[in-house]
Amino acid sequence: MPEPGSQTPGLRPKTDYAPHCRALRTALLALFLLLAAQVAWIQTFRAPDLKAGGVRQQQRLTFVPAKRGDLLDRHGRPLNVSVPSYDLALRVEMIRDPRDTRKRTLEKMSAAISDLGIFLGARYYRSRPNHEQMLAHLKQNTPMPMILWRHVEPAVLAKWAERRHDFPGTETVMSWKRRYEYPDLGFHVRGFTVLGLPAQHDFKRFRSLQFKELIGAAGIEQAINGRLRGEGGYELLQTDVLAFRNRVIEAQPAVAGDNIRLSLDIYLQDLAESLFNLDGLAGAAVVMDAVSGEVLVCASAPTASLPPPPEPLPTALVNRAVAGHYPPGSTIKPLIALVAAQEGVLSTTETLDCPGYFAITPRTSVACSRATGHGSLTLSEAIAQSCNVFFCTVGVRLGAYGMEKIGSTVGLGNRLNTELWQAENSGIDFSPDWVARNRPDHPTWTTGDSANAAIGQGSWIITPMQMAVLTAAVTTGRVLTPTFIKPDAAAAEPLVNIIVWPPEAWQAVLAGMLACVEDPTGTGRAMRIEGVAVLAKTGTAENIPGKAPHAWIIAALPAEQPALVGVCIVEHGGSGGRVAAPILKKILAAAWAMKQGE
Repeated sequence: MPEPGSQTPGLRPKTDYAPHCRALRTALLALFLLLAAQVAWIQTFRAPDLKAGGVRQQQRLTFVPAKRGDLLDRHGRPLNVSVPSYDLALRVEMIRDPRDTRKRTLEKMSAAISDLGIFLGARYYRSRPNHEQMLAHLKQNTPMPMILWRHVEPAVLAKWAERRHDFPGTETVMSWKRRYEYPDLGFHVRGFTVLGLPAQHDFKRFRSLQFKELIGAAGIEQAINGRLRGEGGYELLQTDVLAFRNRVIEAQPAVAGDNIRLSLDIYLQDLAESLFNLDGLAGAAVVMDAVSGEVLVCASAPTASLPPPPEPLPTALVNRAVAGHYPPGSTIKPLIALVAAQEGVLSTTETLDCPGYFAITPRTSVACSRATGHGSLTLSEAIAQSCNVFFCTVGVRLGAYGMEKIGSTVGLGNRLNTELWQAENSGIDFSPDWVARNRPDHPTWTTGDSANAAIGQGSWIITPMQMAVLTAAVTTGRVLTPTFIKPDAAAAEPLVNIIVWPPEAWQAVLAGMLACVEDPTGTGRAMRIEGVAVLAKTGTAENIPGKAPHAWIIAALPAEQPALVGVCIVEHGGSGGRVAAPILKKILAAAWAMKQGE
């Protein structure tokens, strides 16, 4: 036996681990207490925030488009209307297993869509969503049904409905589309819509394939988009952990947009446009209520159909009624006469002689419409027979100071600020101020400028709508703001600027415009309408050398108290009395007959 104190071979000395174990137990206890304190703090102070975060991760706020308001004509006939449209969609959560990977989900989606496309027909199969579109949907719009085909025909929907149980996960989704009644009429005024982002400030909150809505892209649709679009609603959806839809938690329905009644009469619009289309003419026609400024007709030719084709004729997109660039020609003569009388340079009792030309310089002259001359004329006779020499003389009398007041009297050279103001052309107020700013080589107003301006030549640019305002101002003394929207019955009377014309001169001008139609020598004899006296003035506006001048006619009826004013211009039509007058006569006659029946 080994002696005491000796070691047994192969055995280590005994070690005391107790202090180490106590230290480890102490450390573990401290760590446990620290974790318990942290958990208690989180449960006490952070629980509401964490709970809300978890809820948010399982919810999606989706946008619900509103029904866009309808556009109607002045008598309530539907023009641009919103109608339900049905799309075929796939609810992905109904065909996948929660354990499926994204790749497996895409495979199931592709198979389901292909099967349905084959069943519906070759056109649907070829136009089915591709892999990139399916992947984008899973990444961006997981809770929402995936739209497979939009605006599906009723016959195809019926075919699907009969066999819908063979295609699990598929459903119809209702959306809105714009339908255009009378699609060939009023293109420039009515306008059209496109799919675009809603004009809501918080739109980034929404996640929805139905995120886009109809927005106005031109015409009245664009001008009053805010009134037509309504207010979109929302659906708050509960989703699973993979963001697939479970149920609707909360919903706010969309509020439909306002239905708007336009001032246009679509039957009169049809008549006006057909008269231009009959002979392939280019130009414009306007008929306006002489009291309210409501525009009954606003025709521009050539035109387009609604909705416009992908590549429409560029010239058809221009609304010539509010944006056409035309010299006024002799249609401005009544305004020249009235301003001249206001300035005291023209008397209604005097006569002026017309030898057939007006000499500006020894080498320069302005020819009259009658080469042999009109002889001695009064103001009324000069208007009826459209004598250039008479008005060249009046223009020179007015001079720079007087000519400065012509355009400003009725707002020429400025936009009219109608609902279509974005399409309007401001035109050019040919005046000494304009010449000083825009003719650097010859900034001084000359005698020739006065003579040319007084017969509607020079640098004048006036749109047909501006000419309608001018016509109303000359025949009624009221400077109106045209409107394309029919006001409510309770609306206040429109604000107008009243011009007090010298009474004798005004009567002489109106007598001349009446004689333009009624007198055998008048240039507007084609404007005679049975049963009503018409005031009119023709115009021939020279433009591009080598081409026929533009043909103008302005008119108002009835002569004793005008209720309607009308304007027509035919580009390169030649004579206003022979070309433009017959067109405007038919439109105004129909408009007057309708007004009598109201």
